[in-house]
Amino acid sequence: MYFQIKTPQCQAKADEAEFAQEAKSEYDAWTQKLQEFELLTLLNGAHDASGCYITIHAGAGGTEACDWASMLMRMYLRYCERHGVKTEETKGL
Repeated sequence: MYFQIKTPQCQAKADEAEFAQEAKSEYDAWTQKLQEFELLTLLNGAHDASGCYITIHAGAGGTEACDWASMLMRMYLRYCERHGVKTEETKGL
């Protein structure tokens, strides 16, 4: 038969581990909120509500450059979608 005896020292170590995990999750949550706040403060100028144009050129890199440009475009569109920014894609020359 197996008996588990908890001493005050064992309970204190278990409480410390639980507290450490809770502190880490709180820290991670606050870090995320701080990063979002920093982005908002950077985009808080007089002209930041105005629209902008982003131009992506593959250049003379061949197929790999075209693939990279496509991935970059998709990345920007997904970022804007997640942050509620209206986008419109236009095809150039």
